[in-house]
Amino acid sequence: MPRVFFLFFFLTTTLSLLSQEQAEPRESRAVEILKSNKVRIIDSAGTQYRIFIGDVQFKHEEAYMRCDSAVLSSVEKTLFAYGNVRIEEGDSIVMTGDTLRYFSGKRLAIMKGNVYLTDQRLELYTQQLFYETSRRYAYYLSGAKIIDSTTVIISDRGYFEARTDDVTFRDSVVILDPAYNAYADT
Repeated sequence: MPRVFFLFFFLTTTLSLLSQEQAEPRESRAVEILKSNKVRIIDSAGTQYRIFIGDVQFKHEEAYMRCDSAVLSSVEKTLFAYGNVRIEEGDSIVMTGDTLRYFSGKRLAIMKGNVYLTDQRLELYTQQLFYETSRRYAYYLSGAKIIDSTTVIISDRGYFEARTDDVTFRDSVVILDPAYNAYADT
Protein backbone atom coordinates (compact mmCIF):
# COMPACT_ATOMS: atom_id res chain seq x y z
CA MET A 1 0.00 0.00 0.00
CA PRO A 2 2.83 2.54 0.69
CA ARG A 3 4.11 1.85 -2.84
CA VAL A 4 0.68 2.62 -4.36
CA PHE A 5 0.45 5.82 -2.28
CA PHE A 6 3.95 6.91 -3.37
CA LEU A 7 3.13 6.18 -7.04
CA PHE A 8 -0.13 8.11 -6.74
CA PHE A 9 1.57 11.07 -5.01
CA PHE A 10 4.35 11.15 -7.62
CA LEU A 11 1.91 11.00 -10.52
CA THR A 12 -0.39 13.63 -9.00
CA THR A 13 2.49 16.06 -8.58
CA THR A 14 3.98 15.32 -12.00
CA LEU A 15 0.65 15.53 -13.80
CA SER A 16 -0.17 18.85 -12.15
CA LEU A 17 3.16 20.35 -13.15
CA LEU A 18 2.99 19.02 -16.69
CA SER A 19 -0.56 20.18 -17.24
CA GLN A 20 0.47 23.73 -16.36
CA GLU A 21 3.30 23.63 -18.91
CA GLN A 22 1.34 22.11 -21.80
CA ALA A 23 -0.61 24.42 -24.09
CA GLU A 24 -3.31 22.73 -26.13
CA PRO A 25 -3.52 23.68 -29.81
CA ARG A 26 -7.13 22.56 -30.24
CA GLU A 27 -9.79 20.46 -28.55
CA SER A 28 -9.47 16.77 -29.28
CA ARG A 29 -11.64 13.83 -28.45
CA ALA A 30 -11.22 12.12 -25.10
CA VAL A 31 -9.04 9.04 -24.77
CA GLU A 32 -11.28 5.97 -25.11
CA ILE A 33 -10.72 3.03 -22.78
CA LEU A 34 -11.11 -0.18 -24.76
CA LYS A 35 -10.02 -2.78 -22.19
CA SER A 36 -8.45 -3.24 -18.77
CA ASN A 37 -8.45 -6.15 -16.31
CA LYS A 38 -8.74 -3.89 -13.27
CA VAL A 39 -9.63 -0.22 -12.66
CA ARG A 40 -9.17 1.99 -9.61
CA ILE A 41 -10.45 5.54 -9.32
CA ILE A 42 -8.79 8.09 -7.07
CA ASP A 43 -9.99 11.67 -6.53
CA SER A 44 -7.41 14.23 -5.47
CA ALA A 45 -7.85 18.00 -5.28
CA GLY A 46 -10.75 17.95 -7.72
CA THR A 47 -9.00 15.77 -10.29
CA GLN A 48 -9.99 12.20 -10.96
CA TYR A 49 -7.25 9.69 -11.76
CA ARG A 50 -8.14 6.33 -13.22
CA ILE A 51 -5.57 3.59 -12.70
CA PHE A 52 -5.76 0.68 -15.13
CA ILE A 53 -3.99 -2.61 -14.47
CA GLY A 54 -3.57 -5.60 -16.77
CA ASP A 55 -3.91 -5.77 -20.57
CA VAL A 56 -4.77 -2.09 -20.87
CA GLN A 57 -5.96 -0.86 -24.27
CA PHE A 58 -6.79 2.72 -25.28
CA LYS A 59 -7.70 4.60 -28.42
CA HIS A 60 -7.24 8.29 -29.14
CA GLU A 61 -8.08 9.77 -32.52
CA GLU A 62 -6.43 7.29 -34.95
CA ALA A 63 -3.87 5.89 -32.49
CA TYR A 64 -4.35 2.60 -30.62
CA MET A 65 -2.30 2.13 -27.45
CA ARG A 66 -1.74 -0.83 -25.16
CA CYS A 67 0.35 -1.47 -22.06
CA ASP A 68 0.54 -3.42 -18.79
CA SER A 69 -0.73 -0.54 -16.60
CA ALA A 70 -1.68 3.11 -16.97
CA VAL A 71 -2.87 6.22 -15.15
CA LEU A 72 -5.29 8.54 -16.93
CA SER A 73 -6.33 12.05 -15.94
CA SER A 74 -9.21 13.26 -18.09
CA VAL A 75 -9.05 16.79 -16.66
CA GLU A 76 -5.35 17.15 -17.46
CA LYS A 77 -5.71 15.07 -20.64
CA THR A 78 -2.62 13.07 -19.75
CA LEU A 79 -1.95 9.34 -19.90
CA PHE A 80 1.00 7.61 -18.28
CA ALA A 81 1.55 4.05 -19.54
CA TYR A 82 3.96 1.45 -18.14
CA GLY A 83 5.32 -1.90 -19.30
CA ASN A 84 5.19 -3.30 -22.84
CA VAL A 85 3.85 -0.04 -24.24
CA ARG A 86 2.74 -0.15 -27.86
CA ILE A 87 1.21 2.47 -30.17
CA GLU A 88 -0.20 1.63 -33.58
CA GLU A 89 -1.35 4.32 -35.95
CA GLY A 90 -2.78 3.75 -39.39
CA ASP A 91 -1.66 0.65 -41.21
CA SER A 92 2.06 1.26 -40.96
CA ILE A 93 3.31 3.04 -37.80
CA VAL A 94 4.17 0.85 -34.81
CA MET A 95 6.08 2.19 -31.80
CA THR A 96 7.04 0.27 -28.66
CA GLY A 97 8.89 1.17 -25.46
CA ASP A 98 9.02 0.84 -21.69
CA THR A 99 7.03 3.94 -20.64
CA LEU A 100 4.83 6.53 -22.30
CA ARG A 101 3.60 10.01 -21.45
CA TYR A 102 0.77 10.93 -23.78
CA PHE A 103 -0.73 14.41 -23.84
CA SER A 104 -4.05 13.94 -25.62
CA GLY A 105 -4.74 17.67 -26.01
CA LYS A 106 -1.49 18.13 -27.94
CA ARG A 107 -1.57 14.58 -29.34
CA LEU A 108 2.05 14.22 -28.29
CA ALA A 109 3.54 10.89 -27.23
CA ILE A 110 6.87 10.74 -25.39
CA MET A 111 8.10 7.15 -25.37
CA LYS A 112 11.09 6.22 -23.20
CA GLY A 113 13.25 3.15 -22.69
CA ASN A 114 14.12 0.67 -25.46
CA VAL A 115 12.10 2.60 -28.01
CA TYR A 116 11.46 0.99 -31.38
CA LEU A 117 9.54 2.56 -34.27
CA THR A 118 8.80 1.06 -37.67
CA ASP A 119 6.79 2.13 -40.66
CA GLN A 120 7.33 -1.07 -42.74
CA ARG A 121 10.19 0.65 -44.57
CA LEU A 122 12.62 1.55 -41.81
CA GLU A 123 13.33 0.66 -38.19
CA LEU A 124 14.37 3.23 -35.59
CA TYR A 125 15.98 2.42 -32.21
CA THR A 126 16.52 4.99 -29.45
CA GLN A 127 16.00 5.58 -25.72
CA GLN A 128 13.56 8.50 -26.08
CA LEU A 129 11.27 9.42 -28.96
CA PHE A 130 8.75 12.22 -29.37
CA TYR A 131 5.85 11.44 -31.68
CA GLU A 132 3.16 13.89 -32.77
CA THR A 133 0.23 11.66 -33.71
CA SER A 134 -1.70 14.44 -35.50
CA ARG A 135 1.18 15.09 -37.92
CA ARG A 136 2.64 11.56 -37.93
CA TYR A 137 5.95 13.22 -37.10
CA ALA A 138 8.65 11.70 -34.87
CA TYR A 139 11.90 13.13 -33.58
CA TYR A 140 14.71 12.18 -31.24
CA LEU A 141 17.22 14.42 -29.51
CA SER A 142 19.49 11.95 -27.72
CA GLY A 143 20.83 9.60 -30.36
CA ALA A 144 19.30 6.85 -32.48
CA LYS A 145 20.06 4.14 -34.99
CA ILE A 146 17.95 3.75 -38.12
CA ILE A 147 18.03 0.71 -40.35
CA ASP A 148 16.71 0.98 -43.90
CA SER A 149 17.17 -2.33 -45.79
CA THR A 150 20.97 -2.71 -45.80
CA THR A 151 21.94 0.80 -44.66
CA VAL A 152 22.45 1.79 -41.02
CA ILE A 153 22.36 5.47 -40.07
CA ILE A 154 23.35 6.73 -36.63
CA SER A 155 22.91 10.34 -35.48
CA ASP A 156 22.49 12.42 -32.34
CA ARG A 157 19.26 14.06 -33.52
CA GLY A 158 16.78 13.18 -36.21
CA TYR A 159 13.35 13.98 -37.61
CA PHE A 160 11.00 11.58 -39.39
CA GLU A 161 7.92 12.65 -41.37
CA ALA A 162 5.86 9.45 -41.81
CA ARG A 163 3.44 10.94 -44.36
CA THR A 164 6.22 11.70 -46.82
CA ASP A 165 8.88 9.21 -45.62
CA ASP A 166 11.33 12.11 -45.25
CA VAL A 167 14.09 11.67 -42.67
CA THR A 168 16.51 14.39 -41.61
CA PHE A 169 19.63 13.62 -39.57
CA ARG A 170 21.58 16.12 -37.46
CA ASP A 171 24.81 16.04 -35.46
CA SER A 172 27.41 13.28 -35.69
CA VAL A 173 25.80 11.43 -38.58
CA VAL A 174 27.31 8.07 -39.51
CA ILE A 175 26.12 6.12 -42.57
CA LEU A 176 27.15 2.47 -42.82
CA ASP A 177 26.34 0.78 -46.10
CA PRO A 178 27.88 -2.33 -47.72
CA ALA A 179 29.10 -0.12 -50.59
CA TYR A 180 30.44 2.82 -48.52
CA ASN A 181 30.72 4.55 -45.15
CA ALA A 182 30.10 8.27 -44.65
CA TYR A 183 30.51 10.68 -41.74
CA ALA A 184 28.95 14.16 -41.50
CA ASP A 185 27.50 16.78 -39.18
CA THR A 186 24.14 16.87 -40.98
